[in-house]
Amino acid sequence: MAKSKYDVVSLTVEELLAPKQRLFEVPQFQRVFSWGKDEVVQLTSDLFSESNEADLPYFLGSIVVAGKEGANQSKTEVVLHGQQRLATISLIIAALIHRLPDAPDISEYKSYILSRKGVMDARRDPKLTLQQQDMKDFAALIQSPQSYEGKQYHQSKIAAALGCIFDEIDGYHEKEDGLPYEAMLRRLLLDVELVHIVTPTEQDAFRLFETLNDRGLSLSAADLIKNKLFSQCGETIEEAFEAWNTMLTSLGDEDVVDYLRYWWMASKAFTRSRGLYKTYQGHIDQLSTDDATLLALSLSEDAEKYAHIARPALGSSEWGEEVAEIMERLNTYRARSCRPVLLACSIHRPDWMPRVATICESITVRYSIVAEKNTNNLERVYARFCTRIREKNHSLSETFDASQLSEVPNDEEFKEKVATMEIRPRVPAWRTILRMVNDHKGTGETSIRGEDRVHIEHVLPQNPRLKALKEAGFATRDEASGYISRLGNLTLLSSKKNVKLSNKPFSEKKDMYEKSEIAMTRDLSSIERWSADVIDRKSTEYANTAALVFRHPVNIAEES
Repeated sequence: MAKSKYDVVSLTVEELLAPKQRLFEVPQFQRVFSWGKDEVVQLTSDLFSESNEADLPYFLGSIVVAGKEGANQSKTEVVLHGQQRLATISLIIAALIHRLPDAPDISEYKSYILSRKGVMDARRDPKLTLQQQDMKDFAALIQSPQSYEGKQYHQSKIAAALGCIFDEIDGYHEKEDGLPYEAMLRRLLLDVELVHIVTPTEQDAFRLFETLNDRGLSLSAADLIKNKLFSQCGETIEEAFEAWNTMLTSLGDEDVVDYLRYWWMASKAFTRSRGLYKTYQGHIDQLSTDDATLLALSLSEDAEKYAHIARPALGSSEWGEEVAEIMERLNTYRARSCRPVLLACSIHRPDWMPRVATICESITVRYSIVAEKNTNNLERVYARFCTRIREKNHSLSETFDASQLSEVPNDEEFKEKVATMEIRPRVPAWRTILRMVNDHKGTGETSIRGEDRVHIEHVLPQNPRLKALKEAGFATRDEASGYISRLGNLTLLSSKKNVKLSNKPFSEKKDMYEKSEIAMTRDLSSIERWSADVIDRKSTEYANTAALVFRHPVNIAEES
């Protein structure tokens, strides 16, 4: 059997950090130390909480390293994944050693985090070397943990983490049945396990990351892309690093992997999530140092545009309030497959944004919500739209031509489906569609702003009592069931009024309907008797209005 190129073994912290065994170095393209209070508190709780004692040994995950020969033939391992955990473990060990100045094994304990440069060198340095901007603080705090209280360290993430570690271990120590500091240290060294993976080269590590990602594990493609990009930036890494952090700030809570995929579709070509890292890897390999940094800058700049698409804010959108409202509605429809084309438009044809946003809403409502077709099939269509937008030599109607939109229902198909389909009122999209239909019918003076203020009301109740059934001309609930969830049986009411009306028959609802400021609801008060014929008629009426509100995308594109 062929021997694997990867050395994979499970180790305790003691075995991993054993004296004279290993030195660790974090490459400059890795991120700086970023763990804050939440991560530190979670780790110390997992390690030292009495309630978790039965779950020991504690599995801390995996670290991935590439081996290299260091000074004096000591083996240095380049940490490609796991630097945050290694740094935090080192800080915890340093804090516990500081609380044990008289422990008999203190010299041995120090050897887990400190290592001499050479055989004749009495100076001891941390066994883990972090990035330049972290290393000064890290070295000082590992060797003299009490210095975290010094003013020179008060703004350091590492110092803040060490301060939190002291608070946590002191808290567990001071409990009535608390752990002695030495017991905490022994638990950390002996009862915490990691999977230690050594790859021959950094390239092998990237290949391993991609394989893990293809197997559905939690390693993010964004981390792999970031590391690959930074490794290509050379001396301009600081500029690229700043750009990447700015990108993350712009994205906020948005999924970074989604953004990277949508950006690629908007700027380059179609790609699936599964092959995202491989796609970026092949591209980055061909870039010069300057071009790699320019890629980071482009990702950063365009992330701000993407944020306006993913998290629209009325009053602050660069494309106007109308576009921001469409973006809000697209979020309500859970429409994400259209984001690449919106991003491409924002980058290359911002003057098209109002109509392209309207086209995306039309496609979403007609194709996804009403026709109930798989949105995955739209992604390649949207990718073709992105290509035409980038080329800038097509008109809007040429970009969104009928041949690419043949599966989007035409007006007759759309109206027929809307008039006859069963509406699921708990789907937020339908509340928005009803609101849009109402606004089109009304004068505009009482347009609904914010669907959270209204509920979908079933005129013939969802669980009709005998009186409501008889009034509507139905003999049984089974006979009425085919009409209850039709669009013509739905309207909008404020939540308080909706609760009050509940399962009442139509005759007892009319007065409340008449007082409503919502046009489609107020109109119902003029109807004498609610029946199957009325529901059919209202369904057709609302379907016709919906076809006017959500016009076919080809018609929108062909407008002058």
